[in-house]
Amino acid sequence: MIGITAIFAFLGIMCGLIAGLWWGFSQSWLMGFMTSVGGAVAGGIVGCIAGFIYDDIPHRIDMFSKKHRVLGGISFGLFCLLWLVLIAAFAYAGFMFIRHKRHHV
Repeated sequence: MIGITAIFAFLGIMCGLIAGLWWGFSQSWLMGFMTSVGGAVAGGIVGCIAGFIYDDIPHRIDMFSKKHRVLGGISFGLFCLLWLVLIAAFAYAGFMFIRHKRHHV
């Protein structure tokens, strides 16, 4: 069965591959190939880390919330919000980096 970590890693690889192709092939085919490989590796790493965080932290918060019910619920809500903000920040930073590189070449 495919876990959430594998799904996020796959999405990261695909986003990195597309972003590398988008920026690199406007320069040359060799640059496009190198940036797509680098983007796929970086996207896979970020996606895998996001999947591990999404798998592990809620389990730990659930164990904590058995002792402290209200504090556990608040910390789980804050974790979900922070996790979504972090994923959005990575996507925005990647997009802005590619946009910056396209305008300064």
